[in-house]
Amino acid sequence: PQAVRARNRRATRYERALLHLCPDTMTADRPEATLAARIRHNINELFTFVRDPAVPHANNAAERSLRPLVMARKISGGTRSAAGSNTRMPLASLAATAKLQGIDPAAAFHRILCDA
Repeated sequence: PQAVRARNRRATRYERALLHLCPDTMTADRPEATLAARIRHNINELFTFVRDPAVPHANNAAERSLRPLVMARKISGGTRSAAGSNTRMPLASLAATAKLQGIDPAAAFHRILCDA
């Protein structure tokens, strides 16, 4: 409990400091206005990793999981249509989720198709 309170205090301190740099009175003509608005909008999610030690501080795992898909797209030139992209992306997401859950992606697809 004491460590949880300390992490919450630290996260709140960081949020306040960041919001001080991103006031809602910032005029839209400033180059950083769009970023400041996004920060204000998402402030509650920005320091989740401070509050919860189980949350990684970087999105490196997410970026690494996307790398094979990005490399395949670069090598092949991508899909030929929006429909192809709209098919490939969910399939890739389902396969990656199955792997993270320790399930064989082919078995997961088979179960989805047969249970439908």
